[in-house]
Amino acid sequence: RVVAVTAACGGTCAYNANVFVKVLAGGKEQVSTVTFRYLYAPSITTVFPPVGSVAGGTPVLIDASYKYVTNQFKCKFGTVVVAGEYIPASGGMTDRLKCVTPSVASPVVVNVQVALDGQSYSGVTGVTKFDYRAATKTTSVKPSLGPVGGGTRITITGTNFYSVVGATPFCKFGAVTTPMTVVSATQLNCTAPAGSGSQAFSVSLNGVDYDASRSYTYQFYTNPTLVGTTSDGLTPMGSPLVGGTRLTISGIGFVASADGIYASFRDVNSGQVVVSGPADIIDSAKIVCTTPPFPIHSTNIMVAVSLNGGQQFSAEAIDIFTFFRQPEFTELIPPLGPRLGETTVVAFGTGFINIGNGIARCRFGTTTVEAVFDDSASGEEPVLSCRSPPWPIAEWVPVEVALDGQVFTKRRTVLFQYYGEFDVASLVPAGGPKAGGTEITVAGVGFFMSGIYLNCFFGDGQLPCSIDVQYPCYKAVQAVYYSPTRATCVAPSMPDGGAVTTPYPVRLGLNGKFGQSCPNSDTSFQCAFKSGLQFTYYNDVFVARVLPNSGQVLGGTRITITGRNFRTDLTSRTRCIFTRCTSADVWVSGN
Repeated sequence: RVVAVTAACGGTCAYNANVFVKVLAGGKEQVSTVTFRYLYAPSITTVFPPVGSVAGGTPVLIDASYKYVTNQFKCKFGTVVVAGEYIPASGGMTDRLKCVTPSVASPVVVNVQVALDGQSYSGVTGVTKFDYRAATKTTSVKPSLGPVGGGTRITITGTNFYSVVGATPFCKFGAVTTPMTVVSATQLNCTAPAGSGSQAFSVSLNGVDYDASRSYTYQFYTNPTLVGTTSDGLTPMGSPLVGGTRLTISGIGFVASADGIYASFRDVNSGQVVVSGPADIIDSAKIVCTTPPFPIHSTNIMVAVSLNGGQQFSAEAIDIFTFFRQPEFTELIPPLGPRLGETTVVAFGTGFINIGNGIARCRFGTTTVEAVFDDSASGEEPVLSCRSPPWPIAEWVPVEVALDGQVFTKRRTVLFQYYGEFDVASLVPAGGPKAGGTEITVAGVGFFMSGIYLNCFFGDGQLPCSIDVQYPCYKAVQAVYYSPTRATCVAPSMPDGGAVTTPYPVRLGLNGKFGQSCPNSDTSFQCAFKSGLQFTYYNDVFVARVLPNSGQVLGGTRITITGRNFRTDLTSRTRCIFTRCTSADVWVSGN
């Protein structure tokens, strides 16, 4: 092997032309079969990218004057030399020189030089610099999904982010790139393009290298359609202004989201919009969120859903939502019932509205039961009706209502009184004129001072007597409480359609409810029917003659009374009244 230094190219030497090399050795001349070229020294004009990681491995494209293909092309980064290659022009790009950066120990700016012969390096200028930066690390990408139409603003957080003049940072969604903005050393932003399916996601700060510290994917989805299978997309269809209602939203196309699913509530009139907290996905057709507080009462709220953390929302639901003021619940009728439950009560107040069939609830203490909305009374405030649940002991309990079935009124000033079991043992007398007016004494146990709700019921059937309802039916009259074992009431007139020969059952009710009075055919009330607890009406008595019509002041005169409408079935209760005295029992004779 012979090593020699090339001579300068003289006037007869042509640049980039092939020349032969002659070797003189031992007085003999030999001509090489391999050609040699004299080339102009290159001058670097651009280095791209001008920045990269200290870990090295960045492919750098260098544009320079006088680029040639040689077998000894080298690049030098600072003092470290690496092999290079010539990249011919293609695809509208001019030819380039390419080298891959070596690693360095720490961030530093170095000079970049090239040598076509691997020895004679180009000069150093302001553009021949390469900036080594600490390796970047991405820690989160949010949101991780967005609609197929694109436009989602992506926020990337991490460490060692940078912005260098001449670099072209971008985000990459599958094979599609979009420009990226460096906000700070810990935050990057970019906008998702239109796309479909699940795509690999990466970022490049210099337009060449990608952060390989962690792999990410971005999912493109079709916005869900908010409509239920029965056009009932929102359940319930309202919430109090304080929020807190668990709202079920039905639709098509819900997908799980690590960024959170959110619902927005827009008042059509004012334009105010409030967004919920994260929702729970039940399946592709149903999500559940908690309504947020809303500033104004509105019956014209439109609801939409975001699957990517509240950034982009679907088309609004067809159903209209309502934010309402909590009703003013003032009274419960009746305010008492047996501890066995099943008392139908009516809740009165103001501000009751219907936000869905079967949605409203009453709460007795800690037990919740279904309530029914009723606005059938013309000119009157709507009411709610519900049935009291069973209760373990006789006591007062607070009652609350919730129009949405969840968020209850908080005043707890309306009370319901549970009372224990009671029973009726006897009633005296057992009959009276059909015009009514007979005072009856009812004896038993467990009677309760319930005021206007203490009633006697005369008759049978499930409906109260009226012009349109004849016997079998019942008439209710108010009773008077004397003690837990005694109450009185005045018999009403005989029901229309009844007969003087018919025995009418008599019941006592503590809460004004015929169905919960005693005795009762429902054995759960523990006061089954008893013989003798009946009242019999009779026609008005007509007295024709009293014989004799006088007697001793000491009494004892046996008298015979004749007349009409006497009743042999009432012998044990029949009395003769002598102004202030009552004689012994008498026998009824004649008709």
